[in-house]
This record gives sequence, C-alpha cells and structure tokens, in this order.
Amino acid sequence: MSEAIQRWVLFVLGISMVVLITVNSLGRYLLNEGVVWAEELTRLLFVWGCFIAITIGFYRRAHIGFDMLAQKSAWGAKVARIATSLSLLLVGSVVVWYGIEFVNKVGRFPLPATDLPVWMLYVAGVFAGAAWILIALWQLLQEARNAVAGAAGKGEAN
Repeated sequence: MSEAIQRWVLFVLGISMVVLITVNSLGRYLLNEGVVWAEELTRLLFVWGCFIAITIGFYRRAHIGFDMLAQKSAWGAKVARIATSLSLLLVGSVVVWYGIEFVNKVGRFPLPATDLPVWMLYVAGVFAGAAWILIALWQLLQEARNAVAGAAGKGEAN
C-alpha cells in the first residue's frame, strides 16, 4: 500500500474519532444527551488505527530495535535486523494464535451500544499479527538474499 494511502487511512480514522468525540461531548454538555454509540465506535476506530500504524512502523523498520548491537558494526547491524525480524515473527505468531482463540470465544457477543459483534474489535489484532508474520518473513528473505549476494561478491573478488 502506498504511503499516501496509508497516511490517508490514518488521517480519516483520526478525524473520525475527533468528530465523534466532539459531537458526543457537545451533545452531553449542551443538550444533556450524548450519542450512545459514539464512544464505542471511537474505541473501534482507535484499535484499528493503532494496529494499522504499528504495522506500518514494522514494515518501515521504524521501531525500537537492538540499537546497541547495531551500532557496533555492520555485522552487529545485520544480527540486530535478523533478531528484530525473528522477534516480530514470534510476536505476530502469538498474536494470531491467541487472537483467533479469543475471537472464537467472545466474537459472537454484541458490543453493548452498537450491537456490532465483538469480533470486529478484536480481529484487528489477528489481521495485524498476520501482517507482522508476513513482514518478518519478507525481512528475513531480504537478509538471506543480501547474505547470498554478499557471499557471491566476495567469491568473485578472490
């Protein structure tokens, strides 16, 4: 997904949350009656927005890594990238595994204010975890390709 689309999706989610919270607050204070479903829908948008943003960060490698090791040498940077990708693979797998289990247990129940199924809230984590697994596998594949290309380059130099 292009960076422009990613930013647009997050912008729309953010603006939607601000509008919902503002309308709900104004309704409460000016009319003594808020929009019943606004907080629940805002929570839903927030959860999805967070998982989308986290996933974008993982894709861009714009997250906390093993910096101390990476700053020591090129070899340390490579080890740090591999360790980060393996960690992401592990975390993504755990999130998908337990996320599916959790969605299966509580997903059929309705959210209290909107009557939307609870799975709509929790499935965001499952999708994000699956994306994290794919990102980690892609990053590991890139590291393997770079290692093969580096070894081939050294072999040609000799």
